[in-house]
This record gives sequence, C-alpha cells and structure tokens, in this order.
Amino acid sequence: MRRALLSLSLALFLALPAQAGAVEILLGPPNLTAADPFASCDALAPEFCSAKTFIPTASPGATLIAPADGTITSWRVKGAPPGKLRLRIVKDAGGGQFKGIATSGIAKSSDGKGATPAAISIAAGQQLGVSLENAPLTSSPSTLLGNASAPGAAWASYFPGLPDEATAAPSATGTGSEPLFNATVLLAAPLLLNLTSSAGPASGGDVLSINGAHLAIATSVTFGGTPAQVLSARNHQITVATPPHPPGPVSVTVTTAAGANPDSPANLYTYTPVAPPAPDTTAPEISGLAIVPFAFRAKDGARISLRSSEPATARLTLQRKPPRKSFKALKGSLVSKLEAGKSQLRLSGKWNGRRLQPGRYRLLVVATDALGNKSKAKRRAFEVLRSR
Repeated sequence: MRRALLSLSLALFLALPAQAGAVEILLGPPNLTAADPFASCDALAPEFCSAKTFIPTASPGATLIAPADGTITSWRVKGAPPGKLRLRIVKDAGGGQFKGIATSGIAKSSDGKGATPAAISIAAGQQLGVSLENAPLTSSPSTLLGNASAPGAAWASYFPGLPDEATAAPSATGTGSEPLFNATVLLAAPLLLNLTSSAGPASGGDVLSINGAHLAIATSVTFGGTPAQVLSARNHQITVATPPHPPGPVSVTVTTAAGANPDSPANLYTYTPVAPPAPDTTAPEISGLAIVPFAFRAKDGARISLRSSEPATARLTLQRKPPRKSFKALKGSLVSKLEAGKSQLRLSGKWNGRRLQPGRYRLLVVATDALGNKSKAKRRAFEVLRSR
C-alpha cells in the first residue's frame, strides 16, 4: 500500500492586514525549500506517484488548524508532480476519525515557491492536509493531514483518499516529518448581530446570549472592557454572565485570532442602576432569657443568658416588688452589646452603685438594632437572698 507521509509542525505568522480590519495569517511552515519533497514520482514511470517519507529536524506534534473562520486565498506545496496535488480541508470527527470538508483545485506549481490561487472557506478548528492522486488510471488519491487526536502523532494518511463528506479513520499515522505545504488565510472578524438582552443591573450577573458569526475560539468577551464569564460558546452564539460595571451604555466586544467585532448598535448594552435595598424594619427578637441562679445573695451575683436574632444593643432595667405592692422600677439601666446568637452578661449584686436589698425582682431586656428597630421587652423574675 502506497501512502504519503506528513508531520505537523505548525508555523503561524501574522502579517500586515490585507485590508482595513482584516488579519492575514500563514498556516504551515513559511519555508518550503527543504531538499526533498514529501511526495515524488518514480523516475522510470512518472505517471505513477508514491508517497515519500521526509524526516527533517523539525519537532513534530503541532497541528495545521485554523484559529478562526476565514478564506484561503492561496497555497504553496513542494511535491511532484503539481498536477496531482490538491489542498485538503478536514474536520476532526472524534474517535480518531476525520471528515472531508473541501479540496482546492490542482496545484499550479510544486516547487514550494509558486503559489496556487484559491477561494476556499475554512472554519475555526478545521485542519489542512494535502491529497495526492496516485494513479491517473484509477484517480484514487491518498490524503495527508494533521492528526490532532492521536497522542504523539504528527501526521496521518489515507489510502485511498478521504472524499468530501466522508468520515473515516486514517490508514496510518506517525511522527517525525515536516509538512511541505502552507496556505495563506484571510481571517473573518467576529460579527455581532444581536444580544438577547440589551440592558441589565450594574451589579452584573445578567445571563444573555450574543448571536452572530465567526465567534468560535473567542479569546475574550468584554463589556465596556471588563471580562465577562463565558458559560458556553459556539460559532454563532456565545452565552455569558455580565460582569459588574458602573451604570451607562457599554460596547460588547468579542475577540478572536481575527480581531474584534466592530462597534454598532447591535453590540450596545446598558447597565442600569441597582435600586437600594429596602430599609430593614425587622426588629430583633430576644429569646432564651434566663438568670442563673434564680435566687442568689447580692454579694455573689448571677449570670444572665439570652439569644438575639441579630447584632443589637441591649438595655437592661430592674423592677423591685415591695411587700404587698406592685413592681416598681429602680433608677438606672445597664447597656450591653449583643452578637447574633447566644450572649452571656453578668448581673452583679449592685444596681446604680447600690447593693440590691433582699426581695423579689424582675429583669426587663429590650434590644435595639443599628437601624433603631426595637424588640419586644422580655422579662425574667429572680430573688435576692439575705446574707448570712
């Protein structure tokens, strides 16, 4: 079985734009002057061609993959004879298989210097190869292409060739050869047609889709220069979560290897002010109020425990019940900071600088939060015992 051998050493060069806003690149090695071509013909029977292995010192493993949508405008190849060589575009179909996409016309030159004009569309991620027609009597070609899926493989070959729309695994793969062909590609800049949402909060987090063309393999998506979180990306649609940004209109920019989309009404997004939060009118809640021990001598004091639903300031007041009379408030109060959750306070045997007299008492607690919302008063009775 005859086959053609190809390694994948990619040289990607950015050249001066061919026109305003356009980016022109070269896929493949820029220098095709190596001593041996990758394909040659038998000197005794030149009508019958066979693949020839070419092993240079170039490091294998890179791929001839288009980094953005574009149009191949010309290509060069070093192989013999030119009338049997065509540029091939393929797509990785997964599982070690490739799908044939399109081919160019027959090469007009195969000395590595003369260019063959072309006008072939190539999409981001699609890959270049070369087809060699092995025998004019059968017109059965072999195809060489970069193998991006086989680990460590620098080339892949098909015999017979890989026709358009056909999907198959290569006949052979290998490493160690340099592709002696390249193609000039005029990349198509991203185009934004519309946004599914044209306005959102300045706090960000608005999920929207950007619809357009040539959006594949975007290197960034920004809103007013601030990077957005990309949730999913396809060639015709990118879904993002907007970043925070001050209120006002901004431009949405998608950047690929071909550059950035031009500004137009279609890529304008307006950040709207975020309404201030509604005032907090929820009052703190006091629960679990307890005095331990319930009865104590003034010189010993007691411990107060309680829970607050939120941080607050507690004001504690005391009432004393004289014999055969109602509870009467004592002068003075105690103020203490409460954290959300459980707090413990000290109740000494003194109040307003004076020792508490034996008798029955009642503690009242009211909590006030930072916005002035007050809780309902909580009460807990206790007793001060006579000292021995």
